[in-house]
Amino acid sequence: MKLSKTAFFFSIFFLSQLAVSIKAKGTPPLFERGENLTITGNKRTQESYIRSVLQNCLWIWEQSYSKKSSEKKETKSEDKDQNKISFYKQCLINTKLFSKVDISKKGKQIKIDVVDRWTLIPIPYVRGQGDAKAFGFFLIDTNLFGRGKFITAGGTFGSGGNSGFLMYRDPSLFFSKWNGGVILRNAKQDSYNFQGKDEIEGFQERFISYGGYLGYKIYPKTTVGLSVSKDKKEFSKLESFSTPQNNEYFFGGINLSYRGSQYKFYFKEGTDASLSLKAPFAETNKDAKGIEVKLNVSSQWNITKDHALQLTLGHLQTFSKRFGYALKLGGQKGLRGLPLKGVWATRSTSLSADYQIPLYFSKYGTWTFSTFLDGASLNQVINQNESDMFTASYGVGATFFIKKVNFPGLGLFYGRNNDFLGDFVSFTLGRGE
Repeated sequence: MKLSKTAFFFSIFFLSQLAVSIKAKGTPPLFERGENLTITGNKRTQESYIRSVLQNCLWIWEQSYSKKSSEKKETKSEDKDQNKISFYKQCLINTKLFSKVDISKKGKQIKIDVVDRWTLIPIPYVRGQGDAKAFGFFLIDTNLFGRGKFITAGGTFGSGGNSGFLMYRDPSLFFSKWNGGVILRNAKQDSYNFQGKDEIEGFQERFISYGGYLGYKIYPKTTVGLSVSKDKKEFSKLESFSTPQNNEYFFGGINLSYRGSQYKFYFKEGTDASLSLKAPFAETNKDAKGIEVKLNVSSQWNITKDHALQLTLGHLQTFSKRFGYALKLGGQKGLRGLPLKGVWATRSTSLSADYQIPLYFSKYGTWTFSTFLDGASLNQVINQNESDMFTASYGVGATFFIKKVNFPGLGLFYGRNNDFLGDFVSFTLGRGE
């Protein structure tokens, strides 16, 4: 009864906040009172959504940039307008929905002309590792209904298991400072733990999860959020290896994120950071899951001649000591050269450096050549015994970033890790993201 009352009052509070946001939301001028704003070129994106994005841009300007300008000497109104025009252009580009944005101002007449990027993207999936093969298909739309909403659905099948996935994300609920989403996952897969190139233990895991999250922008670039999911894990025996105990639980978390980067199509200039803390409750297998902490900080700089340097710090940790509930690492930035989700550990702290050199610019996109270096400190778990180790990977690659399609970079990389895969080749999505 207490839980239902709490949920009721939370719902009332949430709806009242939305109502206040909608009611309070007017249309403050971008430049001056009495202005006339015209938006053209948007064949897919709704004009109402573009206007809501511009209002958020204005909020960022007032909170961040107006303070900086007030500390300087007064400048001509033309210079102020030009600074604002440049800012609004970049702010609209940051949505990743437009390949081009032009803004002009003549008196009180303001014209914004945009070119939509293609956002409905089919993605085939093929993966092979050892004797295991997997195939699949995903469909992604990053501008659902022309309102900047994100949805992805798809699945995989193969000798290593099957999976299904659905995610919906709304960056601005009812054009307010609230955001939210839902995630549904259903997977059955073989999970192996590697020591070097050898499989030393493993099990088959069936994982079902459904949940959602709710966030609120407390500052223009800072969001705080809550998440909860209902998870179910079922384990089956593989070969002669041990099998963990099944478990069902709720997984609740608090998240804090900062988005200070500027999107430049083949990289993002600036700093992004996120911190999350999640804890299980109502477990059927008591104290099995454990609290999880995740930290990610990424900074990118535009170096000489459009070169881009990216440094990424990542930290993952679980406080569970139970068999089957260790982190499954490998494949992500900082941990390249490890078998995909094939290294079990209770802690991972990694630092990666990527240096990108654009080789060719065209109206269709940008080709880049890059080098990378990963280093990670792990508390690896082998046969339920923990040991500390350090591993490093390095390599080179080429990536193509498509300008007219809202799609991550397509990259092919060759690298080496002396502790696990040795020489490896990987196909990646999302370089520069």
